[in-house]
Amino acid sequence: MTHTQSLLTWEQIHACPGPTPSYHELPPQIPRRVGSQRSYAESLVLNDDLVSQTIGSEDFSYSHMRRNQYEEALFRCEDDHFEADVILETTRSAIAQLELLQKELEALEEDGAYKLREDALSAVQTAAIRRVYAHNGMDKEVIKLLFMNPKGCIPRVVERLKAKEKEWITEKVVLDQRIREIQKQNYYLSLDHRSFYFRQADKKDTTTKVLVDTIKELAAKQSEGNEAHAQLDTGAAHMEFAFTDHAVHKQVLRLLLVCAKRQFTKREMASCRALLQELVIEFFKLTPNFIDSAELENSGVQYAIGSVVATPLGEGTIVKYDAAAKLYTVRVGEKEAEMPRGDLLIQPASESPNECPSEEEKPEAKEEVKEEEPKEEEDKMEEEETEKEETEKEETEKMEETEETPIQVEVDEPAIPATRDVVFGGNNLYVFYRLYQLIYTRLQQCFTLCQTDLYTESNMTAHAVERALGEKKEEGSASPTAVDRNVELMDAMIHLLRGELTNQGFEQKCRQVLGTSGYFLYTIDRVVTGCLRQIQNMMSDAMNVQLIALRSYLKQQGGIRLNLYRGNALRVMGETRLNLFRIEYDDEEGEEEHAKGTLRFWYVGCVHDLARPSGCMSSSFFKYAENFMHVVKEEKAEEEGEQEKANSPFLTRSRARALHESRTKLEMDEVVDDFVPEYEDEASGKKERVVRKRRGHAADEEDVVVSKKVK
Repeated sequence: MTHTQSLLTWEQIHACPGPTPSYHELPPQIPRRVGSQRSYAESLVLNDDLVSQTIGSEDFSYSHMRRNQYEEALFRCEDDHFEADVILETTRSAIAQLELLQKELEALEEDGAYKLREDALSAVQTAAIRRVYAHNGMDKEVIKLLFMNPKGCIPRVVERLKAKEKEWITEKVVLDQRIREIQKQNYYLSLDHRSFYFRQADKKDTTTKVLVDTIKELAAKQSEGNEAHAQLDTGAAHMEFAFTDHAVHKQVLRLLLVCAKRQFTKREMASCRALLQELVIEFFKLTPNFIDSAELENSGVQYAIGSVVATPLGEGTIVKYDAAAKLYTVRVGEKEAEMPRGDLLIQPASESPNECPSEEEKPEAKEEVKEEEPKEEEDKMEEEETEKEETEKEETEKMEETEETPIQVEVDEPAIPATRDVVFGGNNLYVFYRLYQLIYTRLQQCFTLCQTDLYTESNMTAHAVERALGEKKEEGSASPTAVDRNVELMDAMIHLLRGELTNQGFEQKCRQVLGTSGYFLYTIDRVVTGCLRQIQNMMSDAMNVQLIALRSYLKQQGGIRLNLYRGNALRVMGETRLNLFRIEYDDEEGEEEHAKGTLRFWYVGCVHDLARPSGCMSSSFFKYAENFMHVVKEEKAEEEGEQEKANSPFLTRSRARALHESRTKLEMDEVVDDFVPEYEDEASGKKERVVRKRRGHAADEEDVVVSKKVK
């Protein structure tokens, strides 16, 4: 038989009959290979006539859950442990067989020359002997001498094998300790198969492009065959999400404010609070002091005894605080109840006592501030007048091109009810609300998992690996409550956003509290940062500010009417090719008992392709939009300035003298500016406006004004 006849192709093997699809019977002309060391019992069960046909491999085929790096470390430990056991067992088997042969040789005559048969030692026992002498390259010679002169060679080989057995037993003890440490470090991490794929998918799904494309695809599917709703938001919502708990909004605000405080300056923080007040507090119909309560909770300051707080049971007063249990005793009416801090909402400072010192305790500072306020207000009025004159000139130039006629709106169009709120915006506003919804959903899911009892009797039964690692929970120890676990996770998230906790430490905390189901929190910092980035983009873009101000402006004009709002939003966005979205929140309770509201999204279309109504925007709106963020910034700046003055260690009279000296210096600088050669009319106008801006401002803003003057 030639060599080519012994080789079969895949088609030939597949054509041969077989009992199963994986096994086929060899043709009779193919020679059978029989093991020389096979025993009778082995020949009864081993196969010589069937061959397996490989149809695939796990290494090259797709598997739903591949091994992660921690699971690979456990498999390597298992391989090392198995290999050590095999070495010891084969060595012991060789020692036992050699000792048996030695006893047989001792029973024979001493003068005779004896040799071992080929089957005296199995292949496994021979390999064990060769393993001992392989490092010197003498393994073949030792095996040859063992079979040729067993009587003189067996005692020395047995002694050598026993010495190596003791050495390997000692090394195996060290290996077991190392394996135990590796198992402790990787066992619980190896159970997490979803986090790796979740990170990859979440990084892609939270980008602006994917979020916008998703709603565009849904809008395209919904508008198929319906030309009336092709590019308008007159049909059903393209996306809809349920917000079932108002208390979760407070946790979302805590994360956003912590991240913003680390990234933004004081002025940017004032704008950020203003946008959150407009887009979150007012839009979702929340309590007005949600932001102040969230900041107070982030600061870690305990609520004072006697503070008036809002609770799920109604308005109450704090009576006692248990530091060990972290619970407040609140009196609501005639009843008292213990509540965690997350269920409490501090009332405004005018209605409840606070730990911060009040202005009444500093009468001197208060009087001096009142004396200085008129001058500052006059200077601000002059500054606002000059800025308003410029904006009016620009607006009149625009109005000359297009006559100021109001947008035509249906007279019978009613305003939306008070339980609903609508806002139109571009990509930044849409992505902000989508990321806000993701944070809300994950925090709500986290609280739901915390409420499930992870320490039931079934879960208390330790796994074999847990028993070996000694990680079983002690019997009789107190189980953490759902509130404790939720507070622990919220603290971990805040520490992560502040940079006080690494990602590995945060993930370990999530596994400890939620198990492997807490993988959705691993990317919470990236989602919060992305949501905050949209706020920053809206603060720096005039068009976004006008779109946000338009909602507040229409509310003051008698309520929001969808057609009027949509037409004005299209006018604000102009001829751009940006996308327009409609976001609506309905605070009416749905069919579910605990439903608090529904957030809906519509993709209206590309602004350039949409038909804009005739007419133009009113000039009063541009004045309102110009002062929309400016007024809020001034209010926040005044509050921060009063707080800084209240907490300042310097005397108020020294502060007043320093402020007077700085103003005197600014007036002297204005005298010097009078001797500067005059430029063109426009340049001189800018120069005069800059001088008025410098008059009445603090000295720390002088550099900003000078830079504008140089430009």
